[in-house]
Amino acid sequence: MIKLVPPSVPGGAWTETVLHTFMGNDGSYPSAIIVGEQGNLFGTTQQGGGHKNGGVVWRLAPSSGGTYSYRVLYRFTGGSSNDSEPTGLTFYRNALYGFTAYVRGTIYKLTISSGTVTKTTLFNFEPAPGGYDPAGAPLLASDGSIFGVTEDGGTGLAGTFYQFVP
Repeated sequence: MIKLVPPSVPGGAWTETVLHTFMGNDGSYPSAIIVGEQGNLFGTTQQGGGHKNGGVVWRLAPSSGGTYSYRVLYRFTGGSSNDSEPTGLTFYRNALYGFTAYVRGTIYKLTISSGTVTKTTLFNFEPAPGGYDPAGAPLLASDGSIFGVTEDGGTGLAGTFYQFVP
């Protein structure tokens, strides 16, 4: 994870700062990053993070002196379950919403309260008749509905656009 700072003079050199280097146990193959409250950065890795390589959701929190502290918020179980390969991520009303892409995929919610992270699976995608293999990041409407797209499934087997109403 790097931070790029533009030059102070037009045409000058950009400054690169490494904020975090993934080492496998803390995730590998980063796939999403978003900005949350108080300058926190949140993201996912598609693999790493544990003994079954399921991926993680992480946070980089700004610290004093322009540095950041890294924390794994959730380690996906991996293996042959749907709880693997997190992709897109959205921050909405003090929670993180995302997709997993392995097998058929899921929509999940991570709630962070007093340092504790709770994962709730909101929906498991099935191959027929709806779509599966969610892509991109979830879009949340003010009424709590979640909109998204899938890469596979639907009547033409070429994907779907869907609305999930909790």
